[in-house]
Amino acid sequence: LAEEKIVLNCEAKKTMKHAITLKNDSDRVVQYRIETDMAKVLSGDAEVRLMPREATKYLLNITPLVGGVDMGSITFIDAEDRYIWYVIELHVSSPEAEEEKPMQTYVRRPIAYEFAIKNPLSEPVTFDVDIYGEGLIGESSLGVPANQTRVYELVYAPLRAGSSSGSINFISEKAGEIKYKLALRADEGPPVALGFMEVELGKAGMRHVILENPTKEEQLVVSRNSNQTNYDVQDKIVIPPYTSMEIPIKYTPSNLDAIESARITFDSKTIGRWEFTMEGRGKLPTDMKTEKVSTTVGDTIPSSIVFKNPLKEQATVEISMEPADSKEFVLLVKKPKVVLPPLSNYTIPFQFTPHSMALVRAMLVVKMSEALVWRYPLEGDAEYLSRGSPFTLRCQSRRRSQETLKIQLPDLVEVSPDDVFSIEIAPKDPAVAGLIDRSVVVELTKQSLSSVDDPLECLVKFEPLRPFKAQTELLVSKSTGGRWRFGAVFEATDPEVDDVIEIKSPLHKTSSVSFRLTNHTRTHADFQAFFTHDSATEFSVYPKTGVLEPFGKDGTNFIVSFTPTEYGKHKIGKLLIQTEEMQWTYEIRGSHPEYKIPKPTGGRLDNKLSKEVASKILHKSPSGTKKNFVKDNIKRQKESDKKPTDTKGAGQKSRAEFSASKYSKK
Repeated sequence: LAEEKIVLNCEAKKTMKHAITLKNDSDRVVQYRIETDMAKVLSGDAEVRLMPREATKYLLNITPLVGGVDMGSITFIDAEDRYIWYVIELHVSSPEAEEEKPMQTYVRRPIAYEFAIKNPLSEPVTFDVDIYGEGLIGESSLGVPANQTRVYELVYAPLRAGSSSGSINFISEKAGEIKYKLALRADEGPPVALGFMEVELGKAGMRHVILENPTKEEQLVVSRNSNQTNYDVQDKIVIPPYTSMEIPIKYTPSNLDAIESARITFDSKTIGRWEFTMEGRGKLPTDMKTEKVSTTVGDTIPSSIVFKNPLKEQATVEISMEPADSKEFVLLVKKPKVVLPPLSNYTIPFQFTPHSMALVRAMLVVKMSEALVWRYPLEGDAEYLSRGSPFTLRCQSRRRSQETLKIQLPDLVEVSPDDVFSIEIAPKDPAVAGLIDRSVVVELTKQSLSSVDDPLECLVKFEPLRPFKAQTELLVSKSTGGRWRFGAVFEATDPEVDDVIEIKSPLHKTSSVSFRLTNHTRTHADFQAFFTHDSATEFSVYPKTGVLEPFGKDGTNFIVSFTPTEYGKHKIGKLLIQTEEMQWTYEIRGSHPEYKIPKPTGGRLDNKLSKEVASKILHKSPSGTKKNFVKDNIKRQKESDKKPTDTKGAGQKSRAEFSASKYSKK
């Protein structure tokens, strides 16, 4: 065992001394040589000599290079290899800082500081870098060549305002530890000006700001708005981890003369504060956004426009329709003049009644003064909705079909050389819109008409890649107004089987077959793999979902398994692998392995007589034939039945007779 465990507290890069008492209790001179496994830290005399019955102190110099806990031993060995040893445990604090460096900046305005690190050794050294402090960013190590100096860059990017302390330590077991204290200070930066906006009265302008969350957790940000009358911003925002979000700020002016300003802040307990300033002013309105309505010829459709009094004061407005004698557009207000409270909304109703297949335009006018006039363009389009049977085009998946349609346009009153027709397809179910876009092409082969009785001609090309059925509408539009709707059904039937896969497996055991499949294009695609409902339940596929590798790659591996649970006819299944655009179909056939009757090949025991022994047994029989044991047994049984039943023999007496004779003698 060790003579003693020596525990010392010391500081890196400073030398301390410690004396170890050595005793010689013998009558001879003892010469010790000293060995240690802490040669980089401990130093002292290589030998020590002790006279008989003498005690002395061995002086140990301790110079640790880096902070932390270090443990080792020191051993004293005499000429006869007898030794005594001590455990050394050092608790080393970091060295004093070389200097204290101030680091100051504004929130979210990173700055970089440089540190010149010198390697005094004649060999390359790698320093481990320990950084302590909020908002400090830097590399975790620094390599410095022999006898050279390298610059280390430390970035200070604070998220919150305030003062704090930090440090940076460069640690090497060979070159020691270099420490710097850091005085950190982050000030709130000046507000960010988002620029001056001029927006028409009655409309809104928009600015966007970016809020960033550099942490690994989602953060809640709360906004504050100094002018909620003219500016609108979301109250609470949740930013996902490591994400930047673009936040809109809307400005709605309320006068033409004064500048309207706001200070908008976003606060978070963790990721700090953002502050923005905005300024804006209103200007005279121009035409507002066009309001479009449509209905069938002869029908009436109601609609409305919501007008907001943009001023902070009460105003009287006059409402009218231009042209005033429009037969298609009619105002439904009771009074043409209305008094509106400040910043209030007023709904202006109107109706549209088309009388022919033509585009009708009008203007709804809201007049507050000679200068303040809001004009709302109105466009009314007449429609024809076909009530007949829809056009139907059916095609097998991964095949191509096309058909030329002749479309007669009902209610078409007149045509001119300037009339140009166009056609588009509109799915009724948005879920199949992508399939229709990729598989159906509709184009007019004749875009103008010579008379109202002249039909349009269009070519419909249908090339589906997977089965589906979609209800759609063919929309025919005339450039001068008028739109016709015709029903159309597109049906893609099942494609041909891509392959037939046969699997054989014994009862209650699983056999599998694997194959690889790529997408039909050079892009990845999400897929689903499944058996149809009429497939045998003994089949399974893996994986059921995933990503299909693009064309040209090795392909995604699929494993099809068959586990029969009963004997009988062969099992059949249909495996479908579908992406958003494509379907592959496989017929899976499951059966049992063919049963073969085993043929005897002999056993371990010889249970047959040789020909010689069988011949001898046969010759022993008097007639030369095999003995009939059944017949002999029957014969013996009959002979046994003819003999007397008394089997005691002559002169023998029964126990009763013997007793009677004995009694008569008495």
